[in-house]
Amino acid sequence: MQSEILLPGMNFGMRNLASMVTGRRDVTIYSQPGVYDPLSSRLVRFHLASSSDWAMLGTAKITCELVNDGDSPLELISTPLGLFSQWRLLSQGSIVESTDFLTRTANTMMSTLPVEARQINAMEAVPMRQSLCAPTEKATADARLYKYDNDGVLGVPYASAGGGPPVMSDLNCERFEVIPPKGRKTISFSPLSGVFQSNMCWPLPHCSMTCELQLVADPSEVCASTTPANSAAGDNKQGEILRSTSWHLELPRMNIAFLQLSSVASSEWDSVISSKGLHFAVSQMVTLQHQVTDKSPRL
Repeated sequence: MQSEILLPGMNFGMRNLASMVTGRRDVTIYSQPGVYDPLSSRLVRFHLASSSDWAMLGTAKITCELVNDGDSPLELISTPLGLFSQWRLLSQGSIVESTDFLTRTANTMMSTLPVEARQINAMEAVPMRQSLCAPTEKATADARLYKYDNDGVLGVPYASAGGGPPVMSDLNCERFEVIPPKGRKTISFSPLSGVFQSNMCWPLPHCSMTCELQLVADPSEVCASTTPANSAAGDNKQGEILRSTSWHLELPRMNIAFLQLSSVASSEWDSVISSKGLHFAVSQMVTLQHQVTDKSPRL
């Protein structure tokens, strides 16, 4: 039999709570007004509150619709989490956690993962194509198979003037799937938060939780820019490749599981809060310390 031994400051003397969970429900929390633009409405806020439920932090997923506002394909150069420049977690009016330069941090963390992990993470957001995560796919010299995206939207393949593939080379690494003009893509990601990734439960009846994400100030920071034309002579000519840098988010929402405890578990927890309370002997904990010189994700 395996037993769990907690630090004295974290051992609250309660009985086995796993046998006292009476129910679980999955909830979806929307952020208002529902449409967010980097140039106007940047702050996305989720407020978690309940009179009887506990939040399972490890189950949280943030989902939204990424809409391409331009007349050209939109290609990200950052993970979907990198669309936000700042993350804050607040409870009872106090800042519990704050992360600046979130775009750079998210991309740095992703670069430390193995290829298989990056491929799996991209499946729930914007897939990576013709890169280290898809070495078996054969790409053109522009690292794309089709004009608008890698799955052949509109069925228009790229071709040079001579009928062959384009000869202008691009960096064939970490290329995200392209969103067609006026198209949209449902993206999903987990919060880059030490609190949420602790896989603990949060007592919402005693302290509510507010999560804030702020979009980047310049939408072009996370998008691939237009590739200029190649005016070389002969078959090396290549026209300008237009790319959109205009986008907005719709219907951001947080999906998370809530737990219901039995009356015995709730009363025990209430007695702990009303008597000695929660006291931790830790004055500071640093999980990641880094220094960046620029807020842009471009390396």
